[in-house]
Amino acid sequence: MSLYKQKQSKDGVWWLSLYDENGKRVRRSTGTTDEEEALLIHDEVERNIRLTRFGLAQPKQAAPPEMQLSAFAEEYLNFLSAHYRPKTAEMARCAINTFREFIPRDPYLIDITVGDVESWKTWVLQSPRISPAGNKLPPRTVGTLDIYFRSLRAAWNRAIRWKHATDNPFSEAEKPRPLDDDDERVRFFSDEELKVLFEETRKEPRWHRMVQFYLYTGMRRQEVAHLEWKEMDLKKREIAVVGSKKMKVGGKTAFHRSKTGKRRIVPVSPKLFTLVKELAEERESEPALKKCSLVFPAMNRGKCLGRIYKKESITRKFSRTIVRSGLTSSLTLHSLRHTFASNLVQRGKSLYEVGVLLGHGSAQVTQIYAHLTPSSLATVVEDLDFDL
Repeated sequence: MSLYKQKQSKDGVWWLSLYDENGKRVRRSTGTTDEEEALLIHDEVERNIRLTRFGLAQPKQAAPPEMQLSAFAEEYLNFLSAHYRPKTAEMARCAINTFREFIPRDPYLIDITVGDVESWKTWVLQSPRISPAGNKLPPRTVGTLDIYFRSLRAAWNRAIRWKHATDNPFSEAEKPRPLDDDDERVRFFSDEELKVLFEETRKEPRWHRMVQFYLYTGMRRQEVAHLEWKEMDLKKREIAVVGSKKMKVGGKTAFHRSKTGKRRIVPVSPKLFTLVKELAEERESEPALKKCSLVFPAMNRGKCLGRIYKKESITRKFSRTIVRSGLTSSLTLHSLRHTFASNLVQRGKSLYEVGVLLGHGSAQVTQIYAHLTPSSLATVVEDLDFDL
């Protein structure tokens, strides 16, 4: 589209030259001799493409997008696998599979309503869960539902960007909220619950040490699963949690990246030092363990498999431990990380120090432990005195 003046015209009016929806070139007068006003009209037409007041036809309305949920799921997950971290793609896969399980039919995206989303939220929390082996699993928590909800909301936003949907039912639905005042995502073990837990884990000595390791380091599930002996310095009494690495285990190449991708150091406490020494002594006495670079390689009936623990295996094993011990299902493996942090805060360590140890990406994340600090604002100002 261009703006011009007719050479033979004496009135000095500016004209627009553009093409209509049929590809035919048309000319329309702006009705003004003022260049600035003509430019404004030009810009308005360009932004709105075709305006009725200029005598041009309105653009044809695009047909409603017709993409089924299964087709979009495949396209979206392939996109995430190519452009995002594996954990992001895996979480989206779990969320989408849960939603598809709730809606057994294969609907078009535009047919999914806010009502469907609200019903799905209730179903996620109440539906019974059975493992592939036929064992009963603990119900999902509100924290898990919240993660699924945010993942699906992001998926629908992408669908809108790709013109597969016109609106996002997850944006209109109410966000999942905890069932009480305590946020389930910050659930941690009490001293009594830890005693019950470790009474159960003692039946499997190596599993017992692994659970203790999570508690005394505050490390994430996959950080421990990918930890190698070369990353533990017993002389300096510290553990290096790498940001990302390429490793070869059991003849296979594996890649690992922490949540933030940043390297951090976890100091080894006296109790953790004793635990690590026991692990080192056990490794020296067993050829299969000594051959493997992992601190906690996958095990099967006490035998080392020489490969990395699958995250699902660790989560499933811990869930079974919780069930056998009779503890509440809201306690998860990640609760050990919260327990590590909450105990430090309650003992007077600053939120900044705790955030560094946990490897948080921002100070805002560590604020979930702020209510546990022993000092209140009232005690902070007690010593305030001015000589007046």
